[in-house]
Amino acid sequence: MASDVYLNLKEAARYLGVSDIKIRRLINNGLLKVSFDPLDDRKRLVKKSELDTLKTPRPVKNVKRKD
Repeated sequence: MASDVYLNLKEAARYLGVSDIKIRRLINNGLLKVSFDPLDDRKRLVKKSELDTLKTPRPVKNVKRKD
């Protein structure tokens, strides 16, 4: 059974290639779930599998362009 891998916010930002602020915005907007480190409540952790989900391309909705 594979164990879940968790990254802190800085590592998560580096993994996705975005800023720390972007990770915090994703958390605040409910797009990314956060857990607290059991040994240090100040540290927030994100599951790597959730980051992989964010990296998956989404289909684009058909948008009519205004000419």
